Amino acid sequence: MGRKENEKVGIFNCHGMGGNQVFSYTADKEIRTDDLCLDVSRLSGPVIMLKCHHMRGNQLWEYDPERLTLRHVNSNQCLDEPSEDDKMVPTMQDCSGSRSQ
Repeated sequence: MGRKENEKVGIFNCHGMGGNQVFSYTADKEIRTDDLCLDVSRLSGPVIMLKCHHMRGNQLWEYDPERLTLRHVNSNQCLDEPSEDDKMVPTMQDCSGSRSQ
């Protein structure tokens, strides 16, 4: 999962070498790899990688440990599995508690 800045996030098999497949959820509620954060600028996505700006907004996420979901605060949508149209790109969907979220 993860690519270069300004590109959509992708989902790939784990290669076990870390790098752009290692993400962390920070105390600032960012999901980041190195200096890039998951960013969503409009309802229903797309999820892209942008330089972390520490201004929250488009890069602010809430993790719910009971439902095991990642909710994007600005859109109030959850990170979800890819659509049938593009099986490599995660989507943003209304939070439903489904297993794919």
